[in-house]
Amino acid sequence: MGWLNERVKHGYQRLSDIAGIHLIDPMSGEYNIPYMNSLGAWDNAVLIRGYMRLLGIVHRPYLSISDLTDILGLRMVNRNPGSGTRLATELLLNGIARHIGYSVDELRRIVRGYDDVVKTHVEVTEKVARGLADYGIAIAGQALTMGLAIKPIALEEFDIVVSKASINKPAVREFMRRISRAGPRPGYIMLRNTGEVYSR
Repeated sequence: MGWLNERVKHGYQRLSDIAGIHLIDPMSGEYNIPYMNSLGAWDNAVLIRGYMRLLGIVHRPYLSISDLTDILGLRMVNRNPGSGTRLATELLLNGIARHIGYSVDELRRIVRGYDDVVKTHVEVTEKVARGLADYGIAIAGQALTMGLAIKPIALEEFDIVVSKASINKPAVREFMRRISRAGPRPGYIMLRNTGEVYSR
């Protein structure tokens, strides 16, 4: 939530026009809208429907990860707290902890590389590709460009938050036009309502 809060704050201060968002609400399983609701963001922003993107455990092709518990004992590269990918990582670790009978705190302590934190999907895949980590959580599109393998864990809903004060700016209108006409790319799924505006 800290990630979105910063972007909403920037929208209030008019420091940014648009920002991507892909945060899952652990209680409902719904993406993005619960955070817009809880932060009162609808007063100052709208949500542009984006696309689905495949998220997974990225690893070098020779490693075998057939079961999620196979990552235990391997070295991880983690994402920054507050990011949507870090939230997905924590949900994954919660599930593994329940499966093997550990507390989440115990599992975090034994996961090698848990505190090795980077800020982008590119940094995750670069570390894995260079052998500085065995795996990380990243988007399939980025992993494929690096020649890495991926074990899918989720289809994320990636949407765009747009400041109401900026929605008629030419650059923003052009962005909205382009996203509504974007073609398919590996690891991404465009939707019938991609580019549609949601507001409250």
